[in-house]
Parts: sequence; C-alpha cells; structure tokens
Amino acid sequence: MLKTEEQKENFAPWNGAYRFWWAAITILRSVTQIKQAMGRINTFYRNPSSLLNNRSVADYVTSECGVALLFDQHVNRPGHVPGTSRQGC
Repeated sequence: MLKTEEQKENFAPWNGAYRFWWAAITILRSVTQIKQAMGRINTFYRNPSSLLNNRSVADYVTSECGVALLFDQHVNRPGHVPGTSRQGC
C-alpha cells in the first residue's frame, strides 16, 4: 500500500504512459473496427454483383437503420443476406 506522496510519485510517469497507451489502443481499435465494417458493407451495398432487379442494394436500403440491420445479418448470418434481400424486393 502506498502511504506517502513520494511513494505515489514513483508511479505517476508509468500511470501517465499507461493512460496514453490505453487511449491510443482504444482509438486504434475503434478505427480498425469501423474500417472493417465499411469493407464488409461495401461487399454488398453498391457491388454490381449484388444487383437485385438491376438495382443495387443501396437503391433499396437508404436509412442508417436499414444498413445497420443488413450489416448485422451479414456478420451473424452472411449466407442469408442474398435470400432475405431478394424476398424484400
């Protein structure tokens, strides 16, 4: 247990470095997750091979909520996205 200010000061530089390290890791993780999500969405959202009745998925799904639902399904049940999308058209 640290009882004096002098003992506590020994940990201040490490604590500060840890905070900066953790902040950088957290931001890097978030940026990486966003980039991966965008990459996944781009595989079906405007992809010419994903046309439904000669229109892209982006023509049918225009809201953020709709894109989020498609993304969720693409992550959890990727094989079901084409069939579900066709049923909705």
